[in-house]
Amino acid sequence: MTQKREPSGQPVPCLRCRHFQITWEPSHPRSCKAMGFKTRDWPFLEVVRSSGESCLAFEEKPRLLDLQKVAPVESEPKDKDKEGPKRFSKIV
Repeated sequence: MTQKREPSGQPVPCLRCRHFQITWEPSHPRSCKAMGFKTRDWPFLEVVRSSGESCLAFEEKPRLLDLQKVAPVESEPKDKDKEGPKRFSKIV
């Protein structure tokens, strides 16, 4: 999958931002929750056009690997004798 790029050739930062969301409105399909607006174009482009500066609300989305470091997934028991409770029980 190719990464979307802005006209200058830089990757679009909205796709990595935690405030970016997709809307159901065909006329305004993209939104920034932090800035509180919907737009047809990428939200960061609207910010640059209106203020002349890059978006100050940008926050990187947490990656799945980073989340796994915080809350590790429990592994299956190695010994058959030391098995934990069954996930499903038989109905008798």
